[in-house]
Amino acid sequence: MDIKRFRSLIIEQSGAISRSQALTLGMSLRQVEWRVESGDWIRALPGVYRLATVPPTSEQGMRVAALWLDNGVLTGVGAAWWWELVPEPPLRWEFQVTNVTRRSQQASVCVLRRWVDPGDVTSHRGIAVIARPLAVLRAAVTLERGRRRHGVRFVDRCKQTRAVGAVELQLAFQRNRGTWGTTAMRDILERTGDRAHSDLERLGAKLLTDAGITGFTVNLKIRLSNGRGMEIDIGFKERKLAIELDGFRYHSSPESHAVDLERQNTLIRHGWTVLRYGPDVLNDDPGRFVREVAEALGSDLSDL
Repeated sequence: MDIKRFRSLIIEQSGAISRSQALTLGMSLRQVEWRVESGDWIRALPGVYRLATVPPTSEQGMRVAALWLDNGVLTGVGAAWWWELVPEPPLRWEFQVTNVTRRSQQASVCVLRRWVDPGDVTSHRGIAVIARPLAVLRAAVTLERGRRRHGVRFVDRCKQTRAVGAVELQLAFQRNRGTWGTTAMRDILERTGDRAHSDLERLGAKLLTDAGITGFTVNLKIRLSNGRGMEIDIGFKERKLAIELDGFRYHSSPESHAVDLERQNTLIRHGWTVLRYGPDVLNDDPGRFVREVAEALGSDLSDL
């Protein structure tokens, strides 16, 4: 048996090892059974063991589950914990698979047959896991169902600590639309405390300020001549120029899109000029954003 590789693997896997790994390392089936019978190894799940000399930990339990399933991707609150986004591990590990598995359900493991966009699957410390933005969304759904606003607060906290950004969350949602929990994800993102596209508002304000363009108000509240109140993402009240930044809500559903178009048409009917921008323009072509705002204001950037 390759002792050096065995020790390295045991350390890497927090004291867990599968039968197939032991056989690959050169152990015989009888040697594996002898270690179990002698008490050196403790059977944790079918075909997976933990060393009796290594105290059980949450990480070990998760790795045992991953070894037992073999082809699963860690998801849910467990994925958020693995990314160090939540302090406590879940009571039950959730792994999703895209193909049929004959594994029976276990008390400590939930096997979910779900599709996930390949772009949202990665490896972190040797474990196949959903990427950080999708982990935030999936964990938020579970937390929100457990107690109202806990999922919303979790997303807010992740954004505030810069663990993820609003654009990352939006793109992860779009890639996985129609899969489990996306209706709840959309609701949570629309209810986050600073709104899902507030990052765009801050970026837009910074770009304008850096270019020397002033006189605007972020989240400008106005009242139209018909008495209707509105809030504009970035507004130049005296010039009646409204800059609308299309973050998550604009892309989330046809209904939201229709509401935004009606809102834009209302502003135009009341004499406002409306410019709309998404995260692609502000992040990838900020010069265009600044230039077009300046042109709408009748300003020459060289004079600013």
